[in-house]
Amino acid sequence: MNKNLIDVNETLHLTSNGLSELLKRCWISVKDKLPEKYCIVLFTDSENVFAGEFLDGNWLISEPNNESPSFPIKEIKYWMPLPTSPTEDTNNE
Repeated sequence: MNKNLIDVNETLHLTSNGLSELLKRCWISVKDKLPEKYCIVLFTDSENVFAGEFLDGNWLISEPNNESPSFPIKEIKYWMPLPTSPTEDTNNE
């Protein structure tokens, strides 16, 4: 398995050790760089992982089927782009 790919369960159910390992591999410190405007990303406060965006200086959780993000979250330390969508392999049918 490519070490840059992350299992969804590993991302959603982080333990302290798991988070430390992921931070080393994939997460970007907010001190180093911030995501582009209107770009949905994963972000963490080192205890929880959220999906949302950084907009006008605020980290906002995105709600499914809602055009505007809500729920501002403070103390975000790291973020990462969403993984690319899987593509269907038509050769293995």
